Amino acid sequence: MSWSYLHRAGALLLCAACLASYAVNPGISRRPQEAGATERLSVENLVDALRAAGATVQPEGSVGQSFFAVPAKTFTVDGEGVQVFEYPRAAAADAQAATVSRDGSQVGTSKPFWIGPPHFYKKANLLVLYLGEDEKVLRLLRNVLGPQFAGR
Repeated sequence: MSWSYLHRAGALLLCAACLASYAVNPGISRRPQEAGATERLSVENLVDALRAAGATVQPEGSVGQSFFAVPAKTFTVDGEGVQVFEYPRAAAADAQAATVSRDGSQVGTSKPFWIGPPHFYKKANLLVLYLGEDEKVLRLLRNVLGPQFAGR
C-alpha cells in the first residue's frame, strides 16, 4: 500500500467519526436555522401559552372574516372573545397584517363595524384579533404575543 492510500483512508475515517459524533450529539442542530426564518406556531401553542400565563381559554368554533385569507378559530379568554388566524407561513401573516390600518379601523378596503375597540397582534404565522377593553385580557395577550401592531 502506498502512503497516499493510507493517508486518504485515515482522513476518511476521521471524517466518518466526526459525522457520527455530529449525528448523535443532541446539542448540535443538524439543520441550521435559515437566515430570516421565523418559527411557526399553531393555535394550540397559543392556547397553551395563554393557559400557562393563567388564562381560562375555551374553544368556541370558527368564523370567516372577508378581509383575511383564512378563517379564524374563536375562543373565549377569561370570558372575552378572541379570534386567531393561523397562516401556513409568517410571510403570509405579515402580508395580511400590512393591510390593517394603524388604529385597526380599516382592513384592506373593508371598514368593519367593530363591537368593541379592535386590538391586533401578530406572532410568527398567527394573527390575533381581540375586540374589547378588558385589561386582564389585554395584558395576557401582550405578555404572550408582544405589543399590538394595530388597534386602539
